[in-house]
Amino acid sequence: MNEIEYFIFIPVKRFIATLACVCRYMLLMILITAILEILLLLSGLTAGLYFGLASDFLLSITIAILSLLTLWSHDVLLARRGNAISRFMCTFAIILSVILSVCSIYTICTHSLLLPKQDELNVIIPTILLVSALFNMPNMAAAPLKLRIMVPVFLLGVLLTAITTVVPIFCLLFKIVMACTGMPLLAKLQHVAPLIVSLPPRD
Repeated sequence: MNEIEYFIFIPVKRFIATLACVCRYMLLMILITAILEILLLLSGLTAGLYFGLASDFLLSITIAILSLLTLWSHDVLLARRGNAISRFMCTFAIILSVILSVCSIYTICTHSLLLPKQDELNVIIPTILLVSALFNMPNMAAAPLKLRIMVPVFLLGVLLTAITTVVPIFCLLFKIVMACTGMPLLAKLQHVAPLIVSLPPRD
């Protein structure tokens, strides 16, 4: 059996569906904590800073999860199983996501950075995922137009959210875009993933 076919094993598909569900609710929690941050800060309560930190931490973990979901979707849902270059990019994004997850957990526990400039991973990974999505737009031709628009808009929202974390008001706007586009996409993936029975031909 080709190694890529492990992607459609039943446990793998269930795992992807579960991850999509978890990620969907994390987007909601990111939005809620961001709103609470703004409301509390506007009320003069410094407790809003803690909600901001929680929102940023959830964003980092969500980005890490998205890299895994993107690679699976790349190889299973795209025509011709996607482009070889973007497949490599998505694989590299997963490696960076593992580093990001470790750094984020370390920082939330110790309140210090594990690596210098580790926050830049929050920008680098969504950039890779967005470029990969744009690179594969021809391989999404069979998908509805709405979905083809929502995918890059969602990833752009993730990227702009990561870029603007130091400006809570702008960041909140992008988190709204991210949640409004990402939650329906993840719900769709959660539903579709267990139904996949074969992989698209490579041509």
